[in-house]
Amino acid sequence: MKIYQFQLGFLLLLSTPNSLWAQSWEADLEKLYHENPGLITQLNPEVLKQKATLGLKNKDRAEKISQALEDDLDKFMKVREGIISKFKIAPPKNLKPVVISGQSVTGMVAAAIAAQSGHEVRVYDSRMRFTRDIQWSSRQSVADILASIDPKLAENFTEKVARNLEGGYVEVSPEGNVEKTDPSALKKADPRRIPQSANAMFDGHSVATVQTRVFEELLYEYLKNHPNVTQKKGKIEFGGIDPKTGEHLVTEYEDVTPKDQKEKVFKKLTEGHPITIVAEGASSSSRAALGISSVPTSPKRLQVAGVIGKEQGGEITTHYRDENIGRMVTGSMGTTGSQKRWLVGDIAEENITPDPSKFGSDPSTPEYSQEKARLLEIEFKKLAAQNMRLPVAEVNLHKASGAIDGAPLQTFELQQRISNKAASGSNVLLLADAVGNAHWSVGGGMHVGVVNHGERIKDYLSAVDGGEAPILAARRYSENALSDSKVWGERGLNYFYNNLSYEESSAAYKEATKLYFEGKVETPEKALNLMLPAGISSRGVKNIRLECQDIIKHVLGEI
Repeated sequence: MKIYQFQLGFLLLLSTPNSLWAQSWEADLEKLYHENPGLITQLNPEVLKQKATLGLKNKDRAEKISQALEDDLDKFMKVREGIISKFKIAPPKNLKPVVISGQSVTGMVAAAIAAQSGHEVRVYDSRMRFTRDIQWSSRQSVADILASIDPKLAENFTEKVARNLEGGYVEVSPEGNVEKTDPSALKKADPRRIPQSANAMFDGHSVATVQTRVFEELLYEYLKNHPNVTQKKGKIEFGGIDPKTGEHLVTEYEDVTPKDQKEKVFKKLTEGHPITIVAEGASSSSRAALGISSVPTSPKRLQVAGVIGKEQGGEITTHYRDENIGRMVTGSMGTTGSQKRWLVGDIAEENITPDPSKFGSDPSTPEYSQEKARLLEIEFKKLAAQNMRLPVAEVNLHKASGAIDGAPLQTFELQQRISNKAASGSNVLLLADAVGNAHWSVGGGMHVGVVNHGERIKDYLSAVDGGEAPILAARRYSENALSDSKVWGERGLNYFYNNLSYEESSAAYKEATKLYFEGKVETPEKALNLMLPAGISSRGVKNIRLECQDIIKHVLGEI
C-alpha cells in the first residue's frame, strides 16, 4: 500500500506543470530574457525558436516558447511585459551601452529596440526639432516591427500617424491613361509576421501614408519617456580600433553653444567602447570618418521635391512622361487631413534654365537666381497638375513650397549608392541610407532602415548579449544589411534605365555590384557604363566578364 501511494504521489509530481520536473514556458522565457535580453524584441516564432534552443540548450523547451507565441500573441505579450517589469528590480546582466548618431526615424527605432532590450541608450543629433514637410508611404511591416518593441507604440502609430490609402494607387501614362489599384487597409499590428528579408518586405504593398514630422515626433516622445534613453543635442567622434577587442573608441560630445553664437562649442561627455549605430543618412560624416566608401550604383537624375497646398485624400500617384532625355517620372502622395500633397520627380535642367540673353549665365546674380526660382515654380506646378490630373490654372491657385519648413523649392541630384561595408570593427554599425540608398519610387528608404536593418540590429544585440564574439556578429550584420540595401537598389535601377525591362535592369544591377565587391571595377556605376554604353537610352544589356587582363586595365585606369 505504501509503495502504491509513493508511486501515485510521484506520478502527480511529474504531472504538475510548475514543478521542478516540468518547467513552464513562462519560466523558461524569463530565464532566456534574463540571460539574453536582446531577445526581448525578437518575436518571429522561427527565429525565436532557434535562439531559444541555443540559450536553453533544449530544443523541446524552445519549441514550447515558440508555440506559445504562435498560439496566443496577447498572452505572450502580457507575460513578456511582466518579465520586463521585473528587470526594474533585478536587472539582467551588465550590458554594453548603445550610442545612436542621428535622430532620424530609423535612428529612433534602433534606439527603441536597444532600450527595450535593456540597454542604456544615448541618442545624439545636431537638431532637436523636426522640419521636414514630406510624406511617406508605409507598409504593414512598419506597424508590425513597432509592435515588437512596444504594442502601445504600434497602437499610437496606427491611430495618430498612419492614414489609410482611400484612393489607393494611381498610375498615369504619358498619354494620360489612368490605372487605379484598390487600396489595402492597415491591419492590427502583429510582430510575428515581420518579414525577415528585404525581398519579402518589398513584396508587401504600402497600405498607408504618414506625415514624416508627425511620425518623428511620436518616436521622439516615446524615447523621451523611456527610462533607458537619454537624448542630447551633440555629436560623436571615432578613434582607432583596439587590436585586442576590435572595438572603436567612441567619444561623445554635447552641444553647449551659447544662444546667438554661430561657432559651435562642444563639451566632452564620455569616452569608451559602446555599441554605436550610425543613422546619419546618405551623406553621413561618420561613415567617411570610419573610412567606409560609398559608391554610385546608378547614373544621376535631376529631381525636384516640394509641397502643393492642396489635398486629394489618401492616394499615391505616379505619373510618367516622355521628354528629350527619355522617360521621366513624378510621384506624389497625400495624407487625409494634411491639406498638403508632397511631390517629387525628375525635372529637365533645360526647362528651368534662364534665357542667357536676358539674365546672363552667372547663377550667383540676383536676376539669374530669381528667374530660375520662377521657372522652377512654373515647372513644379506643371508637374503637379499632370500628376494630380488637374488643370494648371487650378494648381496655380495653391501655394508651392519646399520640402523643408521655410525653404523654397529646390532641385537635387538623385543617385543610387552603396557602401563597401555596413559595420566597422566589432562595435560600430551603419543603418539605413548610410548603408545604401536607391530610387524613392520603390518606397524603400524608411522601410529598409526601420524593418530590415531593425531586424538585423535585433540579431546583433541578441548575439552579443548571448555571448557570441562581437566581431562575428558585426560581420554578419554588415553582410545582411548590405544585402537588404542592394535589394532596394536592384528594384530601383529600372527608374534610371526605363527603356529596359525590370528583369534586364535587375540583372545589370546584380552584375555591377558583384564586380565592384570582387574588386574588378572602381564603382558599380562604371560597370553599368560598360554594360549599358548608350546610358539611360540603352535598350539592352551588354554582357561583360572582367577577368585578369581586364583587372590590369582597370588598375591602369583604362576601364
